[in-house]
Amino acid sequence: MEAMATAALGTANLDTREGGVVVSAAPLFSLSALLAAEDLDRPVLACVGGGSAESAALAEALLDSVDECILGGALALAFKGEWGVDIGGSVIAPEVAAAVPRLVKKARTNGVRLHLPSDYVTGVGAAGGDAQSSGAATDMSGIDGGLQGLDIG
Repeated sequence: MEAMATAALGTANLDTREGGVVVSAAPLFSLSALLAAEDLDRPVLACVGGGSAESAALAEALLDSVDECILGGALALAFKGEWGVDIGGSVIAPEVAAAVPRLVKKARTNGVRLHLPSDYVTGVGAAGGDAQSSGAATDMSGIDGGLQGLDIG
């Protein structure tokens, strides 16, 4: 069975399309039960972004079921910041930063390969979530102190 999952917090939908399964699910931990199904083709890849505690919880739940996990958004920046990459003025929730060592340990224990971006769109954040993109940065250059990481490059 092939499966693709998308997360939209507060919704739940299960739909079969062309022999596969497309899932939008919340609470997101129900997604982990689907991925634990024995008839899924391997490898299973997850992609998790965002910077909320819910994003970190989703990543943690998925690490029990997937073979590889792509991390993006502020979640990826939290990893980079914990590992000494200059993330400038990027806003990282304290509970997300605190989750990084736990997620790394769980990935190692479960043999899950984590993928993180090495380049970023940078800019100035604004109240209400509107942001102005103004450039790019890499792990090597770091993000200028006056800018935030807005997205993966």
